[in-house]
Amino acid sequence: MKELTKNSHYNNNFEGLLEIGKAIIDNKLAPSNIKNPAQIVQIITVGRDLGMSELQSLNSIDIIQGQVAIKSKVIPGILSRNGVSVQLIKDYEPVMVTQDKIPIMEDVKKGDKIVKVPKLDEEGKVMYYKEEDGSYKTRTYQKTFKITERSKPAFEYVTTVRIKRYYPQLKEVISNDVDFYWSDAVKAGWTSKDNWSRMPKYMMTARCITRAARIAASDLIGGLYSDYETAEFTNTNMRVDDQTGTIEILNNN
Repeated sequence: MKELTKNSHYNNNFEGLLEIGKAIIDNKLAPSNIKNPAQIVQIITVGRDLGMSELQSLNSIDIIQGQVAIKSKVIPGILSRNGVSVQLIKDYEPVMVTQDKIPIMEDVKKGDKIVKVPKLDEEGKVMYYKEEDGSYKTRTYQKTFKITERSKPAFEYVTTVRIKRYYPQLKEVISNDVDFYWSDAVKAGWTSKDNWSRMPKYMMTARCITRAARIAASDLIGGLYSDYETAEFTNTNMRVDDQTGTIEILNNN
């Protein structure tokens, strides 16, 4: 393997890259879902454009249903290597959804319906608490009201990433805060999947970082979609390791 990668003949023509691919397959150095030398050539070629060695490419790039994808776990490293900082600002934090209707309440006589009213803090924000199962509930108190119009407070979850990049042409650092809401995943139909139900925080962070990278540093990741994104839009079954976040493709053709 070392001799193949060192030889310039093998490094600079298609036949040579196929030899590298064959050596990688024969030595079982490729991920289990990579089956042939041509896929290795594709991975190595894309990796070189991103400044990676052959083995770095194998650990950083995947092919899912014929689509080249960059692994989410390596994106922060690629950005950092190129002077782009990524900071997690909000990690699956609860926020209140903006209400379309405002409750208009009037005190009425005894005997009318008793309702639970959200408690507000000193800033007028709805107070909440966390249950043992990780869900959030509104703090309330009971009072007798006549409700002319009522809207129920709803919780939303958000992950926010701050990405900073220095632009030599402008001679300044530009900072972007990028959000990913739980409702974004709901609308896309992802939250019913096993990985989202088991690891919502991890999945939202991965999505948010990828979104931020595409907004502020698409050139550094070659405009590629992440492995998570590619698996989802190609309807490919995947399993995500709880500890490392490593993705395993279960039915790659």
